[in-house]
Amino acid sequence: SRAREDEEVRAQGIVRSQKGFTLVELGITLAIAGVVAALAVPSIVGVMPRIQLSNETTTLGNEIALTRVRAISKNNEFRIIYSEADDSYTLRNHTTGINFATNTLHPNVDLYKITGLFSNDTLAARPVGDVGRVNVGTGAFEPHLGQVGAFFLQTKDGTWKRCVVVEGTGRTFAGRPDSTSSNCIEE
Repeated sequence: SRAREDEEVRAQGIVRSQKGFTLVELGITLAIAGVVAALAVPSIVGVMPRIQLSNETTTLGNEIALTRVRAISKNNEFRIIYSEADDSYTLRNHTTGINFATNTLHPNVDLYKITGLFSNDTLAARPVGDVGRVNVGTGAFEPHLGQVGAFFLQTKDGTWKRCVVVEGTGRTFAGRPDSTSSNCIEE
């Protein structure tokens, strides 16, 4: 009978196989997982500034394009007012005078250069769809047929750089600066 077989097996010191893991197997598995985690964490931490830079570049380009769409759809002039001093920009309905958003770049990202526009200058999108800059001195809108401006961003340590270009037609694109950091190469 089954009970008798079990008694004989126990008497001989033989134990039937049981399901589960031994403490040694669990310990080895945890040790391997710890080694893998110790190797992976520095890689992930090292790539985070680059990811944050890419995210900020995409967000800035999208905000510029969206501002142009708002100007056309609302039949109002919209402006993006940039401040290099605190790495921020404000989105404003210039017709109504209402600011609807102020965004500050991630602390690991620096707006290090603006071309075509000046520090604390303004990018404007008019209801007819053209994009230009607003002259700081006169306040006049200055349309551009070609490149209106480029915004150069980098990680705080300067290792990674990206840029956003705005054209007079309202087209925006992200890219990387050339070796002199004076032109943006579309990617």
